[in-house]
Amino acid sequence: MTERDEALKLANRVLDRPSGDPDDDMAVLARALLRERDTTYLIWSNEKKGWMMPGSEWAWSDKLTDAGGYSRSAAMAICANSIPEAMLRGNMVVPNLPVRLADVQEFIKGRLAPENK
Repeated sequence: MTERDEALKLANRVLDRPSGDPDDDMAVLARALLRERDTTYLIWSNEKKGWMMPGSEWAWSDKLTDAGGYSRSAAMAICANSIPEAMLRGNMVVPNLPVRLADVQEFIKGRLAPENK
């Protein structure tokens, strides 16, 4: 489990405290962390068969842990801008797709073998 996964798990535990003050600093930070996760997008390339890495539209990785996080608007723009170029090359498949990080995490939870450390 990654440090980020541990942080998300802790954030959920903080918010699930039965006697916890919903406005204390820990609860506010926990909600902010979970909100960030829900608004972070990754970019999957059908052409490259990988995730776009941070800082470059030309670097791709098959490892989810290497994927860059983008705002929804940035991910949508990057993916939309890739369509005309792909069509010029005769590729009729949508080259890049924006994917919400929270959906990826929920989908793979319990389905993948843990990474060797």
